[in-house]
Amino acid sequence: MRRLLLCLPLCLLMAPSSLPTRPAAAGTAEPDREAVTERPDALPDSAAMEQLARTDPVQFLHQCLRYYERNVAGYHLVMQKRERIDGK
Repeated sequence: MRRLLLCLPLCLLMAPSSLPTRPAAAGTAEPDREAVTERPDALPDSAAMEQLARTDPVQFLHQCLRYYERNVAGYHLVMQKRERIDGK
């Protein structure tokens, strides 16, 4: 047990501290808004997403997943638990 506790800090130091990020293409500037909307892999705007949520929920969730995979690198949260005993 002591060996495990002694090795734990070393393991934590060797573990990656964050998820790997996608490298940016060298020499590319931010594309203009029209070029982004014409790309076949572009994400829908908020009005189109609202329409998808009303008409095609499965496609809406698919687009949400695409957005998450592209833009969300990680998140942090704090959970809070409130215990009730006998309804009080």
